[in-house]
Amino acid sequence: MKKEIPKLREYLLFDEKFREIYIYTFDFAKEPNCKGLCFQTAQGLWNLFFLEKYPGIQKIWDDFLNVNIFLEKKKNFIFSYDF
Repeated sequence: MKKEIPKLREYLLFDEKFREIYIYTFDFAKEPNCKGLCFQTAQGLWNLFFLEKYPGIQKIWDDFLNVNIFLEKKKNFIFSYDF
């Protein structure tokens, strides 16, 4: 399985495939009958999918979280996958 990881990372470089995998993961991770993810789950998916694909975005994400610290207290904050 370890041998397949580089192939999978390369596969995610294609925008169409990246979107397909992200939407699948988003749908898998969300609670039934919900349209979005709780804050903590959304944050984990963001780190998993976007920080490697867009390495310069880490500072923007950290700034967003720091400015919107109240979101961390709202565990049911909704993020959608519309992008």
